[in-house]
Amino acid sequence: MPTVKTVLVGAASLSVLSLLSVTGCSAANMRVGEYKCSQLTEYFYGKPPNERMSQFVAADLEKQYAIYVCGNQYLEPPATYLAEPFAREGGRIVGFLKAKLTAATGDLTIRDILLVFSEMSRRKSYNVAGDTDLMKVITEAVDRVKDPFWKKTSEQSLDEIRQQAPAAAQ
Repeated sequence: MPTVKTVLVGAASLSVLSLLSVTGCSAANMRVGEYKCSQLTEYFYGKPPNERMSQFVAADLEKQYAIYVCGNQYLEPPATYLAEPFAREGGRIVGFLKAKLTAATGDLTIRDILLVFSEMSRRKSYNVAGDTDLMKVITEAVDRVKDPFWKKTSEQSLDEIRQQAPAAAQ
């Protein structure tokens, strides 16, 4: 009789295989930095949730970013829940994410980074709205989003950041 752990790992593997069959080779070859999403998926997402979270928090910033982006753009359902532990890092990761957002050309990458900044603002782990240089980068990134659906989603994230601003920053 299969255990819950076996069923969960099997279900995660089946999700990855199903996604690969639907999206084809381009998704299978997706990379974020030096990391191949298919390899991160096998390494990270095939584990129980509590073990995944521990590994995510323990990973270096570049690997956390790759796990987060791959989890949102490569897997179904997306791993948006990782925005929360990522956002807890606050000011420590702002420069890193700001540089990633400045360089981002894909709508989904912009969306995913904005989700972290929105979560930072919501959690008050960083005053995103009070950082004028960062807000300029965020606004310019939202302007680069092409797809109407992701544009609206990105604009909503930007609005949420502005609404979370401390009274002095508004």
